[in-house]
Amino acid sequence: MNRCSGCAFTKGTDANQNTWTKAKVALCLLADEPFYCHMKEPKQVCAGFLEAYHSQPAQPEWRRELASGLLEMQQRAELGQAEAEFVTENFRDVIEAVMEEKGVVR
Repeated sequence: MNRCSGCAFTKGTDANQNTWTKAKVALCLLADEPFYCHMKEPKQVCAGFLEAYHSQPAQPEWRRELASGLLEMQQRAELGQAEAEFVTENFRDVIEAVMEEKGVVR
């Protein structure tokens, strides 16, 4: 599979320079969630994403859960939905587990 001409994983492209897109790419990699090409129809997983995904080490479960939740927050923000309640409901357990794992005292 070849990268498209505007691939977010190709240095210098508009998508590669866009902070929002770069955040989404990072979250997709950490969450083990697909990042889709913005140019190809029908919808396909980005070729650059597949290259990066297969070259990265496995992520700990807590990191995948956190990144997955952050990715969902970003997707909701794209739709203009409020986030405070979502964060409270969905991240309390994850945040506490990470703090416990790292020995952080509240």
